[in-house]
Amino acid sequence: MSLSLDLGTRPSGTVARIDCNSQFVEIGKDLEISMEDFCQLAMYVLTNTDLRHADPRLHFMNQLAKLNVIEGYNPGGARLG
Repeated sequence: MSLSLDLGTRPSGTVARIDCNSQFVEIGKDLEISMEDFCQLAMYVLTNTDLRHADPRLHFMNQLAKLNVIEGYNPGGARLG
């Protein structure tokens, strides 16, 4: 699974992927961070500054609040959805 990062990311169109074991998030060709560091980064972005008018973090938080643990793609697996 991959995601094109084209909403202000530099360079535009950089792609992020999660490795098959969900251990790393790969961003572009030269950056790979652990899932733990990615989660820490997300928490930092969510909590580090005051909210602005129409802040995209509010939409993101609403999306997170709706997640549940559901059946995974692989037999016996689980994922958030």
